[in-house]
Amino acid sequence: MHGARYAAALQLEALQAVLARTYLHVPFYRKWFDGGRIDPDEVRTIADLGRLPFTTRADLQANYPYGLFAVPLHEVVRIHASTCMSVVVGYTATTSRPGRT
Repeated sequence: MHGARYAAALQLEALQAVLARTYLHVPFYRKWFDGGRIDPDEVRTIADLGRLPFTTRADLQANYPYGLFAVPLHEVVRIHASTCMSVVVGYTATTSRPGRT
């Protein structure tokens, strides 16, 4: 497989995994998907990314502090919070490996 096609296939696989996890574990996004805008299983190309929602500041504030986490709090090993924007980012052991941000 050529490098660009291989990279695109990996990106699509990662996107599909994120969508599946988000649908299963984040009620805010499950409600959005179930509202008929797009089914996560309909994302079959990277071009479908444009059909997905942007998360707005209002969405972040409405789900503050942990409503958009896709993992249980006991799996979160580090938290970054921005009080001026009402945003909390949680990191798991997987996302907190040395060399990753």
